[in-house]
Amino acid sequence: MIIGILAALTKLKAFIDNFNRADNPSTLQAAGTKSWKNTRGTWSILSNKAKTATAANTYPIASINSGSTYAVAKIGFGTAATHGWGVAFWLADAANWYGVVTDRTYVQTTYQQPVYSCPSGGTYCNNGSTCAIPGQNCGIGANCWCTACYGFSCPPGYGNAITSGWHAGTNPNGNPGCDFSIFCAGIQENANVSYVTAYQDNYTYFLNTIKSVSNAVSTIDNFTYINTTTTSNSYLNYVQVSTDTPTSGTVRLTYQLNNGSVLTRDVVINGAAKAKSYGVIVSPVNATSSAAQATDVDNFEYTPLV
Repeated sequence: MIIGILAALTKLKAFIDNFNRADNPSTLQAAGTKSWKNTRGTWSILSNKAKTATAANTYPIASINSGSTYAVAKIGFGTAATHGWGVAFWLADAANWYGVVTDRTYVQTTYQQPVYSCPSGGTYCNNGSTCAIPGQNCGIGANCWCTACYGFSCPPGYGNAITSGWHAGTNPNGNPGCDFSIFCAGIQENANVSYVTAYQDNYTYFLNTIKSVSNAVSTIDNFTYINTTTTSNSYLNYVQVSTDTPTSGTVRLTYQLNNGSVLTRDVVINGAAKAKSYGVIVSPVNATSSAAQATDVDNFEYTPLV
């Protein structure tokens, strides 16, 4: 057989593996599935997911030999606060490969939060630093309802009427016998202020493009896809790698946020060793992440490009 024809026949066609099959403790492979192999560590089928019990810091990988250098490989996962999963691509062997994996960092910061109190026992009006006089309630801004009915004017020392309205039997403070009440500018005094230490949780979310050369793992691209936020449950629904892009020497990352937004990033990989295996990888989450370590993924989708 002509070598070129043999190569064409051994290239995999596009396929999707949802891992929906009987549990298997040692392989992703099963009758009618593609030829998965344990490239690094051991992968299993558990509850219709591809799962590994191999330590994440050893970068467990399950892969297929696609026969194509240029392809699109997509991993679906989508679990809140769980990171360290991704796509493996251009795998030559267990020691030489590339990957794109999810990660996040976490840091807790402190700040001084003001606490206000009224020196003469009045009501604190939450507009910065003022109090209503004792016995009054705060209204809009620094204004307070009058305690009695004074017709169309405010009682002495309360300033001018702001708004007025009819009320059956009582005014807004519950005082009986008043059919008409007036919203008056309250007599105010400065609040006492003290400070307490408050805490804020901050999370930053990443896509890391990594490579292994002779088992030495390094980071090619550390990309922040969500800047520092207090939201702890963000995640990606999927990560996709295309190894054939319009710009030479790059791979294109496509990823979907859990709000449905789909974004892309091109990553330059100089002098890449472009092997023909693709698969799924787990990597260790950042030591500061406070996130759960991913050990499984939901599905794998593969499409050859040339």
